[in-house]
Amino acid sequence: MRSSHTSLPNGGLKLVEPELTIATLPIEGLKASELHDNFEEIHNGHRHEAIDIIAPNGAPAHAVVDGTIRTLFFSKAGGNTIYEFDQTCVYCYYYAHLDQYADGLYEGMHVSRGTGIGYVGSTGDAALAAPHLHFAIYQLGPDKRWWKSTPVNPYPILIRLLKNVPPCFLAGANKVVAEKQLNR
Repeated sequence: MRSSHTSLPNGGLKLVEPELTIATLPIEGLKASELHDNFEEIHNGHRHEAIDIIAPNGAPAHAVVDGTIRTLFFSKAGGNTIYEFDQTCVYCYYYAHLDQYADGLYEGMHVSRGTGIGYVGSTGDAALAAPHLHFAIYQLGPDKRWWKSTPVNPYPILIRLLKNVPPCFLAGANKVVAEKQLNR
């Protein structure tokens, strides 16, 4: 999936980013009823900008797209984390609170969608009694710095995948109608 160009009315070119899609679920067997949109919630004084997917400790976490493991990092808040860039380096997928990484996972490694990359846990500031995958998506800027990128709510994208709805169905003026139909 590559960026393409389109003509503007004045004859200039505008870069058109590839449509954001997820090829597989981060947790196998996930159901729409198990997802909750907590992207806008305030956590520790700031907007969450991710969703928490409750899963048993040790459940495998999977790469959602073909891409590259950009960074493996331990942080006070996120614990064991993974930053995966898609093949075009337009989107970054962030997996946090992992109990551990998959054996052999390393920075710079190419992964295919569905590859096991780690295991759900409660590292960082996650409650020990509530293991979960903190899953976020960022649209990268030209400098490719995920910490300065634009957060994208993963909830509607995961719901779209679970309900097998084409990406264009959620675009445009009928988004509210589309979301109501998805929530049936």
